[in-house]
Amino acid sequence: MPPEITLLGICGSPVEGGNTQVMLEKALKKADELENVKTKMFLSAKKKIGHCVHCNWCLSHNESDRFCSLKDDLNEMFPLVMEADGILFASPVYTGRMSSYMAAIMDRLRCLGFLGRRGMTKNKVAGAISVSWYRNGGQETCGLSIYMGAFCSEMLPISVHHSGSYYGAMGLSSPYGEGSFDPEDKLPILKDEWGIKGAENIAMRVVEVARIIKAGMIALTREGTDPQILSIGNLAREALAKKEMAPRHGSGE
Repeated sequence: MPPEITLLGICGSPVEGGNTQVMLEKALKKADELENVKTKMFLSAKKKIGHCVHCNWCLSHNESDRFCSLKDDLNEMFPLVMEADGILFASPVYTGRMSSYMAAIMDRLRCLGFLGRRGMTKNKVAGAISVSWYRNGGQETCGLSIYMGAFCSEMLPISVHHSGSYYGAMGLSSPYGEGSFDPEDKLPILKDEWGIKGAENIAMRVVEVARIIKAGMIALTREGTDPQILSIGNLAREALAKKEMAPRHGSGE
């Protein structure tokens, strides 16, 4: 039996039940069909999500029930991120990049990079899903902006060649991406079969790579090898336990 994989879907759309959410749900449903896979989802719609203010609170605090100085709904998401082996980031495309909701989420993952939580995003497999109104509406640059954020958190972005999902899966929220609108059809994404297929492939690829990474780490640990060659996570935790760690730089602004 393959190692158990937890796949988290994060929807960065302000619209509840919209095209981006539905495309993400299709991807997670496909992953649910795989052996020993659990899926979870976090929706940003109707959530209170603040932007990182670079106060550096997370550099000097490590309370078990708190991650950030901002008290908002992302505190529900952080434990899900820590638990996940792979993450699907789904965003609508407004100006050729990830949405402001998704950007805020990416920026706030910074709190999982310090003290006893250092490295909590490292080696998690990341997949991107982007949904645009027009065919050439910026899906690729949106996917790339998601992957750049993932790189900053030491995640491992992936692609799928055979469905053309080089920078993540890309969907169209108008028929054929032409920009036409039918007021009776609230979910044109369901007609984009190839886009949904790409999302399903990205989800399966995330699980595939996450299995390889998890199985490899288990095997190395069993033979007595520390798989975290370049990680200072253990040192950070030891320093925290001894109360020897303190912020050593300013805001970085």
